[in-house]
Amino acid sequence: MMKILIYILFFLLLGANNISAQLLANYGQTIYSGENAIIKVEGSVLNGSLGEINHNGLMVIDSSFFQNTGGTTQGFGEYQVYQDWDNSGIFIHDTSHVKLTGASQLITGTSVTDFYNLTLQGPGVKTQTINSETSNVLDLNANELATSDYEMFVSNNYLNAILYDNTFNAEGFVSSTTTGRLTRATNSTSEYIYPVGSAVGTYRFRAIYITPNNAASNEYAVILNNYNASSDTYLTSSLDTALCTVNDLFYHKIERKAGLSNAAIKVSYINGTDGSWSLTANWNNALWESNNPNSQNSTVNYYNIENINYDFDFASIVLGQIKPNAPVILSDSAICSTETDAIYEVTSIGNYIYNWTAPGGTITSGQGTNQINVNWNGNTTGIVQVILTDPLTSCASNSGVFTTNFYPVPIAGISLTYPNLYPGTIINLNDSSSGEVSWNWDFGNTYNSMNENTQTVYNQTGTYIITLVVENEFGCLDSTTYELT
Repeated sequence: MMKILIYILFFLLLGANNISAQLLANYGQTIYSGENAIIKVEGSVLNGSLGEINHNGLMVIDSSFFQNTGGTTQGFGEYQVYQDWDNSGIFIHDTSHVKLTGASQLITGTSVTDFYNLTLQGPGVKTQTINSETSNVLDLNANELATSDYEMFVSNNYLNAILYDNTFNAEGFVSSTTTGRLTRATNSTSEYIYPVGSAVGTYRFRAIYITPNNAASNEYAVILNNYNASSDTYLTSSLDTALCTVNDLFYHKIERKAGLSNAAIKVSYINGTDGSWSLTANWNNALWESNNPNSQNSTVNYYNIENINYDFDFASIVLGQIKPNAPVILSDSAICSTETDAIYEVTSIGNYIYNWTAPGGTITSGQGTNQINVNWNGNTTGIVQVILTDPLTSCASNSGVFTTNFYPVPIAGISLTYPNLYPGTIINLNDSSSGEVSWNWDFGNTYNSMNENTQTVYNQTGTYIITLVVENEFGCLDSTTYELT
């Protein structure tokens, strides 16, 4: 069938030889175009009150599409619009396709436009001044759709209902401010992408991936806030005890607008550029609370942190870094007070910097490693602490603490009685120690005894060294000697 090419040029003359605007205006009439019709409007289209447009072909509009209150547009045709889409009437999308192909353009008016297919083309940002809906496919290409404070709702629950150019650092994306958002309908347990980003300040494309836990009907909404969450009173310095730090470059809001299904949530970032992260956190009870469990995944250009069962109790979500676990110190819980050195050790659990403190003692070796020696200088109690710091993230753990108690030691003493010091004389050896519970005598003549008080005989003249080692109930020892000639 031959295509019909229709050129409609409507000139509004404001001066003798000046053309100020070109307008196809419909006031109360019906304009119909068949599926093979091509309409080229070198200006704007205005469908006024009581006007009807039934378009089923191709309409190229060099300027804006305007529809006033009371106007109705329908049909399955294609609209290529180079300036604004301004709808205050009734737009019945059928299976139509609207392509915003110009530079900076508005989706505006007083009526919510429910597009069937909406494609963004051309070099500029497409900005909403009103809520909008796409019932089939939203194709961003490499453009920014700025919802501002409004919502773009993609009601088609097909996974590929949103398309975008995924060229690294030049992706198409949806940006929003304050109450604005990108909302999607879901009805499967597959992964739905939310290509959100921002060109305000530092350009960022930081997509969210949502995988519902069941195939029920749900609606989830996402916004990227491309600035420090503290600006929205979510103080990045207010952290629960498990968190070391949170991302101060950007954060997201994720909400379940309809349905009851929890979901797995992935928050994407560029490792290094955005920092290094191990979990997500939510704002609750006036602080950021860590989410668990989390897992880290990576793609060619992006990392993401996944929370496998996000329950949507909280809207604000941020990337966080968990503190290393408080280290467990291994050592003797009690030592004898005469021991000069004690060893303390943390089982090596990663590439950490170890910062030890031992108030009242002297660390004689090992600072910075997982094992130290401490001289307690005669103290009666010794507290050792160690903090682990991750050199990649500068995150420090809570302190590991170990307390060493010092047991008292006995004091060994020997008392001898004898009638004379001739060979064969019985020598009485008496214990004069204090704090002891066991004894070990060495008489120096190959004999010994385990008794508290004992005797011995020397059969030859000479000088003998008598040694007594005593032990208390804590296993602490002391010794003394007595020289007998």
